[in-house]
Amino acid sequence: ADQARPAIEDTPSAGGGGTRAPRVAELVRGPRELMEAVRHLVRDIVVVGTLEDAEALVAAEPGLVAVTADGDLLGAHFAHGGSAGAPSLLEVQASVDEAAATLRDLDAHSKELAEAQARATDTRAQRAALVEELGDLRRAADRAKSAVSGQLGRLSGQARGAEGEA
Repeated sequence: ADQARPAIEDTPSAGGGGTRAPRVAELVRGPRELMEAVRHLVRDIVVVGTLEDAEALVAAEPGLVAVTADGDLLGAHFAHGGSAGAPSLLEVQASVDEAAATLRDLDAHSKELAEAQARATDTRAQRAALVEELGDLRRAADRAKSAVSGQLGRLSGQARGAEGEA
C-alpha cells in the first residue's frame, strides 16, 4: 500500500518487450512473519535479464532499482557489479590508493588551471587598459589632426587673400 511507488502492473517491461519485468517482492518466499518487512525492503527492485535491460528500465522509471541475472544492481544514481565473491582487502586498498592518486592528480591539475585562469585574467585586464590607452591616444590624434586641418584651412585662405592683393 505504498503510494509513492508505481503499481506492480505499471512496471515497465524488460528490454521493451511484451513481458513485464517481475518485482523481487513477487519472487521472494519465506516465513510469513518476515515477508511483510522483506517485501517492504525490496519493493522497488525489479528483476531483468541483462544490464542493457536494466539501463532501459531505470531510464524509463528512475525510482526503480534493476537487478540482473548476473547480480548487477543498477539504480538511477548508483551501480554495483555482480560478483561471485567480494573483493579482497588488497583489491579494495588498491582501488582506494588508485582513487587517492587520481584525486591528487586532479587537485594539482585544478590548481594549475586556477593559476592559468588568474594569469589570463591579469593579461586580459592589462590588454583592456592598453586598448583604453590607445583609444585615448587615437582620440587625441584625431583632435590634433582636426586642429591642424582647421589651421591649414585658415592659412590657405589667408594665402589666397594675400595673392589677390598682390
